[in-house]
Amino acid sequence: MADTLTGTTRRRLLQGLTLSSFGLASLSTEAQADSAAPDLTEPADLLAASIKMRGSLDERLAFIWMRGTRYTLVNGEALPLCGYLGGSITRYRQLADDAYEFLLYEISYYTDLETGEVLQTLRMPYVDREVDVPLYRTGPGRHVVMLANEEELEWSAKKTTGEELARQLAPDAKIYYRFNLRPAVTFRDQVWIRSDSFTRLVPRDTAQPGMFYKEAITYQASQAELARAGSVQVDSLLSFAISTAWRPWMQMGGIDGHTTTDGIGGKELSMAAMPADFLRFTEAFHPDVLDDPAALLKL
Repeated sequence: MADTLTGTTRRRLLQGLTLSSFGLASLSTEAQADSAAPDLTEPADLLAASIKMRGSLDERLAFIWMRGTRYTLVNGEALPLCGYLGGSITRYRQLADDAYEFLLYEISYYTDLETGEVLQTLRMPYVDREVDVPLYRTGPGRHVVMLANEEELEWSAKKTTGEELARQLAPDAKIYYRFNLRPAVTFRDQVWIRSDSFTRLVPRDTAQPGMFYKEAITYQASQAELARAGSVQVDSLLSFAISTAWRPWMQMGGIDGHTTTDGIGGKELSMAAMPADFLRFTEAFHPDVLDDPAALLKL
């Protein structure tokens, strides 16, 4: 994969490496050497294991990629709409045995199902209308990760790269967010931990329709790695399923339905390890993201 990167991308990634991104990777874990293997039936151990799979316990940056297909779902009929390629910059910080701060910055691309390239326009089914496809970029956001948590947040143009993009994604609104971590499933040497999140968006302008976002992500990792004394993070893969209300840019008003997206992904500890097409698209559309990913998480 690395051989497919352009020289410019390589330079950006090298210039963007900072101690805040990678300096923590070499920290000694001797202080944790006597740690017992986690008991995933214990809430604190389950939560810590999930953070190791999603990111890292030592506050280093972690990068999540997700690749899948988005469908429209109307009257029980699922039609492939486009490809989806998402990337997230994340950092976790422990607040208590039962809570972690979660910082998040997201960049996503909607892609052509045949070529895999970023879409500029898209013909929507049922309305037979060609619409402009926005570039999705939002953050930084802050959540508190617990076994179960509910939050009330605000959505505004300040959460995106501009007011025009905000209008295409969602109106200013109150957000009600709910998160649940499910019990671990173990089989042979593998562990799966699933998180469910549900977001309901209530516009400030009552004439605007409400929106929702439902996401389930299941992380998979080695049980032996999770049990290794002193480990602060583990290699992991993921699968996901997402359901969303129509976005304003889709211009699907009057059609009773929504979109669904499913696919796979993984966690990386450097931006350079992200999929080559994600890096290529980001170099073309959001080059500053490659320069200093850590800076994007500053609230």
